[in-house]
Amino acid sequence: MKVIDSKLLFYNAIPMPHSIKLHEALVKNGYQVSFWYYKDLTSLYPWRSLNTNLDYQVYGTKKGMLLKLIRQTLASDLVIITGWHTKIHVLLALICFFGRIRYAYWLDVPEDPESGIKKLTKRILLRMADYLFVTGHEGIRRISSWSKVKPAKFKDFPYLSADVDEAAVAEINRSRVLSLQKGGEIRVLISNRFEKRKGYQCLYDALRELDHDCLKKLRLTIIGSGTEYEKYKMLFNSLDIAPKFEHWVEYEKYLQLIRETDVLIHPSIHEPFGIPPVDAMANGKLTIASDGVMSVIDRINNGRNGFLFKANNASALADILKSICADPKMVYDLGRKAFIDSRQFQTDYNLATIRDVLNRR
Repeated sequence: MKVIDSKLLFYNAIPMPHSIKLHEALVKNGYQVSFWYYKDLTSLYPWRSLNTNLDYQVYGTKKGMLLKLIRQTLASDLVIITGWHTKIHVLLALICFFGRIRYAYWLDVPEDPESGIKKLTKRILLRMADYLFVTGHEGIRRISSWSKVKPAKFKDFPYLSADVDEAAVAEINRSRVLSLQKGGEIRVLISNRFEKRKGYQCLYDALRELDHDCLKKLRLTIIGSGTEYEKYKMLFNSLDIAPKFEHWVEYEKYLQLIRETDVLIHPSIHEPFGIPPVDAMANGKLTIASDGVMSVIDRINNGRNGFLFKANNASALADILKSICADPKMVYDLGRKAFIDSRQFQTDYNLATIRDVLNRR
C-alpha cells in the first residue's frame, strides 16, 4: 500500500483552527482522512465559522455515532488522538491498542501530573501508544521526564500558525514601521482568557512600573473572556493607558487584530502551548512571552527575534516594555527576524512526520 492510500483518523476534542490547517493539507495531498470531534466541549471555543469545507463528524450528536467512530477507528492505518481528557479519548486508545491499530497521542504540555493514581494512569496510557506527537522539544523533554516513555516514540509535532499572506503582511508592516518612525503609538495586543494562570496580574504590575511617557506610547487592545474579566478590566482602566477591551472575537477578527498590531504580549504563568505567539511571529510581529508559554521555547531566541521573561516577573516584563518605548525601531527589526524564523514551522513539517510514521510498517 502506498503511504498516500493510507487511512487516517483524527479525533479532536474541539474543532481548533490550527488543527484544521493540517487537516486541509492532508486532504489536499490525497490522504484518506476521517475527522471527528467531541460535541460537549465546543462551548469552550464558540467559533461560529471556521471557513473550512472539511466534513467534520461530531460524536454525540445522534444515535449510532459511537459505533460509526469505532468502525472507522478499526479500519484506519493510523489514528491521531488529540489529548486524553475525556472517556472517549481513553476508549479510542484502548480500541487501537487491543485492535492493533497504530495510534499517536497529539499532546501539548500541561503541567506535570500530581503523584499517585492519576500520574500512574497517564504514564500507562502514554506507554501504550505507538507514538507521542508533542508540540515542541520542550514538551518532549518535560513529558519524557515523568512518563519514562522510550525516546523513539516521541515526534516533534507543533501546532501551526494561520495561513499568512506574505505580500499583505509586508505591506501592513511597512506602514506600521513608517508610523513608528514618525513617533506614532506602539500597538500592543494581548489575546488570552481571563484566568489566574494567564498572567494578567503580572502584566498589570509591569504596566504600573512604566512612567507616564512610556505608557502614553502604548495602545493596548485586550481580547478574551473568562471569570476574571471584570476584575482586570477595572484594574487596567485605572492606569493612565485606557486599553480597548474585546470579549470573545471570531477567528477572522482575531487574525485581523494580529495583523494590525506591532507587539503581542503573552504573559501566562503556564500555557500548555499558546497559539497567539505563533500567529504573531508568523506575521512578523514582535512577541514578548513568559518562559511558561510552551510554544515560544522552540521559537523565540531571546533578544534576537523576540523577548522571553521569567513567568510572573513583572519587573522583567516592565524592562522589556521600557526598552521598546526607548527604541521603537527594534519592534520591526526583531519582528522581521521572527517572520523569517517562523517559516520552518509550516504544514510540510508535520506532513513529513506523518509520512515517516506511515512508512514504518
